[in-house]
Amino acid sequence: MAADIGRVIGIPDFSVEMLSLAWEERLSAGMDEIGVPEAERAALRRYARGWRP
Repeated sequence: MAADIGRVIGIPDFSVEMLSLAWEERLSAGMDEIGVPEAERAALRRYARGWRP
């Protein structure tokens, strides 16, 4: 799947890790934008990565 995305967007070495990093950066920016307290950020990041308690 990552290779297909890479071909479409013109980045041949595109990887799932790059997508995950981009998502995490957007998540952090969104949390900054709405003022999520620092104490809640780690839990939200774990949840976004698919971690479940």
